[in-house]
Amino acid sequence: FRNGLVDSDGFLTKLNPAGSLIIYSGFIGGDEHDRALAVAVDTEQNAYVTGQTDFGYFADTPACPCTTTTTTNGGTTTTTTTCPPCAPFPTTGGALQSLPGLTDVLPDAFLIKISNSGSSILYSTLFGGDGESIGNGIKVDNNGNAYVAGVTYSSHFFPVVAPPLLAGPQLGSGGNADAFVVKINTSASRLASDAYATYLGGDGIDQANGIALDGAGNVYVTGQTSSTSPPFPTTTGALQTACALNPLTGVCDGDAFVTKLDPTKSGAASLVYSTYLGGTRADVGHGIAVDGARNAYITGYTTSGDFPTSGALLQRTYGGGNTDAFLTKLNPAGSALVYSSFLGGSNADIGYGVAVDPSGNPYVAGQTCSTDFPTVGALQPGYHGNCDAFVAKTATGPSISVSPGSVNFPAQALGTTSSPETVTVLSTGDVALSISSIAITGDFAETDDCTGASLATATSCTINVTFTPTAAGNRNGGITITDNAPGSPHTVNLVGGTGSTFALSASPHSVTVVAGDSASFTLTVTPAGGFNGTVNLSCSGLPAQSSCSVSPGSVTPDGANPVTSQVTVSTAVRSITPPGPRPNPPAWPVAFPWLLGAFGMAIIAALTFAKRQRAWVGLAVTVLFVASWVACGNGKSFSPPSGTPAGSYTLTIKGTSGAVTHSAPVALTVR
Repeated sequence: FRNGLVDSDGFLTKLNPAGSLIIYSGFIGGDEHDRALAVAVDTEQNAYVTGQTDFGYFADTPACPCTTTTTTNGGTTTTTTTCPPCAPFPTTGGALQSLPGLTDVLPDAFLIKISNSGSSILYSTLFGGDGESIGNGIKVDNNGNAYVAGVTYSSHFFPVVAPPLLAGPQLGSGGNADAFVVKINTSASRLASDAYATYLGGDGIDQANGIALDGAGNVYVTGQTSSTSPPFPTTTGALQTACALNPLTGVCDGDAFVTKLDPTKSGAASLVYSTYLGGTRADVGHGIAVDGARNAYITGYTTSGDFPTSGALLQRTYGGGNTDAFLTKLNPAGSALVYSSFLGGSNADIGYGVAVDPSGNPYVAGQTCSTDFPTVGALQPGYHGNCDAFVAKTATGPSISVSPGSVNFPAQALGTTSSPETVTVLSTGDVALSISSIAITGDFAETDDCTGASLATATSCTINVTFTPTAAGNRNGGITITDNAPGSPHTVNLVGGTGSTFALSASPHSVTVVAGDSASFTLTVTPAGGFNGTVNLSCSGLPAQSSCSVSPGSVTPDGANPVTSQVTVSTAVRSITPPGPRPNPPAWPVAFPWLLGAFGMAIIAALTFAKRQRAWVGLAVTVLFVASWVACGNGKSFSPPSGTPAGSYTLTIKGTSGAVTHSAPVALTVR
């Protein structure tokens, strides 16, 4: 196949296994716009290409045998050109569709099978109807059957019912644009009886982008649908049976879909499962692959922050930018996620294709415009600009995610312990993550619930780390996690330091004073990391009737040398308690005769005076009695002792600079 004529052409190039030599290379196209969009290779190294053609004349195709007739009528000459139906696109015998129909609207999808030498076309056909059609994906089996998936805007004449095809679950267009799947035996001399074709779609725009086969000949298709009423065809028990609507507009922005078909059956029986796959924004499936257990792997892109994620996660949250790639593993029934994850950085990322090896490890290829796209052990670890391609491999079995990968502690005073920082260990593999030990080095300590743990997929444990610097300057250490995931042991870097801060100390640490005297000790403010801020000093915890003075009350180190301040604690002398009075002799022997006489006089007076006057006389006698009694006792009172009480006390000396406060205790004994 030779050079095209004008406009754009598709191309096909075959390289040797080393990629160092072109075996053949050529154009696929005519004098209009032609695109080759997907390629597959059979066991005999024949190439199968699908895409879209505008039906121009190919370079090696003879022109249609048109005739020109000229007539003259009344001096007017008319030239008429008549062309019979012909095939400027090089179709072959046994083609499903060798010519465009009378109502065909271009462009059409096409399928071409090219020999292993690139020298001849073994099979070629069109797929078209009364609307535009595009072939986006292709696969081939060992029997020469080609499977093409794409999109058509044709509501009539698209070959889903062209006999003797098996009709799939949907005979007619759902409206607007529909996905399609076609199976053709390219080795048959005529259209094989096991050919198969179907629409897939609802009332919106539905497009198939990727196609895969399993060992039993089942077909798996992915793409995008925006259909809601009627919806895209789904099956009972499928993962997601409706489009996730945009909460702001209430419409379907478009979800990815995954559909499994059995092309050996006809009608609804050929629809094995079908499901939407997406969040509340636009999501597109581009590539699909199947493993030996018939799990489906899908990649594409999402703009949904709530795209369904589950299981072994590479990336739990949307990376940012316009789009993130995604990788989803769907169980054989199409009813549940084995795992599903974002894959992207802070700009636009798209997954275009996926493959899976015999061990079940998926490989994703696509495009990234993110400078922070995740790379591990990469041939090209950095972004080179203007968007790059990417290739990513993920693994089955146990896998680990440690977050954060490094911990930086704020400045900490010498000999003091920081608040704890938390490291989270997450199981991201298909099987349990077993952690046998946690080790730590440097001026750091840890407590954890990870040691000996067996973490199921998507479960986690934590490691709490503290920092106690033993020397000034930066201090480094690390956590070592020994587990059963590839790459074990896994490490977390730990960084701390004294930074720009200060330490506070007192000398001596204990003082003794006699009440009434003073005691002094020295405070030392030692800068670390160039600290040169002002430190305000104070003391608390004093005993009663004592005072504390700090001189100077604030100090400002120069960033290198310690500075001191003097603390003086003043106490008050205690008063001496006077001795109590000596005991008086008993008062009754002396006072009794007098009291008895007074009592008798009161009785005589009471009998002598009138009734009203008797009360006053009685009161006067009672007062005389009490006064006499008190006079017989000791009427003195005494004050309690004063001064600083004896005892042991703990003074707290504080140094404050901004939000940082350090303290130093001093033991005080008062005698």
